[in-house]
Amino acid sequence: MIEISTFDINKSNWKLIKLKDIAFEISDRLDNPNKSIYDKFVGLENFISGDIKINSWQSTKDLVSSAKVFQKGDVLFARRNVYLKRASLVNFDGCCSGDAFVLRENEKLIINGFLVFILNSDQLWDFATANAAGTMSKRVKWRDLKEYQFLLPDKPTQKKIYNLLNKFNELKENYNLIQNNLRNFLHSYINELFHTNKERIKISDCIIKTEDSSKVAEGLSPYIEIGDVDLFDKSLKIKNKKSVKGSLLVKKNSILVSTVRPSRGAIIKLSEDRIVSSAFAILQAHLKVVTSDFLFHCLAWNNSFLNFTSRFATGTTYPTITDEDIKKFKIPLLKISDQNIECKKLNEVYNQLKICKKSLNEIVLLNKKIIYNFFK
Repeated sequence: MIEISTFDINKSNWKLIKLKDIAFEISDRLDNPNKSIYDKFVGLENFISGDIKINSWQSTKDLVSSAKVFQKGDVLFARRNVYLKRASLVNFDGCCSGDAFVLRENEKLIINGFLVFILNSDQLWDFATANAAGTMSKRVKWRDLKEYQFLLPDKPTQKKIYNLLNKFNELKENYNLIQNNLRNFLHSYINELFHTNKERIKISDCIIKTEDSSKVAEGLSPYIEIGDVDLFDKSLKIKNKKSVKGSLLVKKNSILVSTVRPSRGAIIKLSEDRIVSSAFAILQAHLKVVTSDFLFHCLAWNNSFLNFTSRFATGTTYPTITDEDIKKFKIPLLKISDQNIECKKLNEVYNQLKICKKSLNEIVLLNKKIIYNFFK
């Protein structure tokens, strides 16, 4: 465990400087990237907010528009929609979107790898957001961003800070790997379950009908919408919102499936009674036929179900599926005792996934606080 309390920093000798003193903007334009020596292209979709490294890219094979060249060790800063907080180091040569700054460290003033932590401080993001301009997608200009001021320590102190923050990043990467492996296991397990059990039953034949009396008045809270479902671990993010017309009071253990853009996989099993949007299909398990856990897992970790909903969804901007179409999907028909055996394994992994994600969130939050304290 990292001992934060013993890491004491004296800022009396830190110097007030501007971002332009430690970072150079590199604007090497590349025409026809598909004919260049570079095979990796980083678009804004390859950034993950808060990640200090770029871990994905696209091929330049079909890229015809111009791009910016970057080198291994540069930091890419997404200048569009800066509120998303995207600034990451690249460990390879390539080219990137024109909506990103390519920043290179001034090695005379900062150690290798230190710039990306400065760029991921809340203070810098606040400054960037305040200086972004535009209507639909606000962008910040380098002429403004480079004027950001902060206190910079000497190189020996930078090294101490870097080592600490890098430990946090390694810890974060390890937890990310663990939670991804756990989630992949759930998907693989359900896929195998469907593959080995050919006898199926429609959802409509293993649920009970929800009553109209479950409708509630407007203005009640907390109120759950489809955007409140975490797509990664199927958990709820409770927000201070009030119910609208058509909202429903749904019982504990019900399965909610988003009928709007259903292929995103906004699926959750309620751990208590909740007031929810009418944009959910509500599935209450007929407990003599299927357990709530089994029904949840069969839908939540099932790419076949998501593909099924895509085929039935209508509309372009917000594809929508009906409750009745969702109920046409078939799940394996198993005895309740067999379902319980399968769910015992699935729930053990799922609980570990939730614990891992909670720990990861705590690590990220603590890391942000430390960066904030260093550069405030």
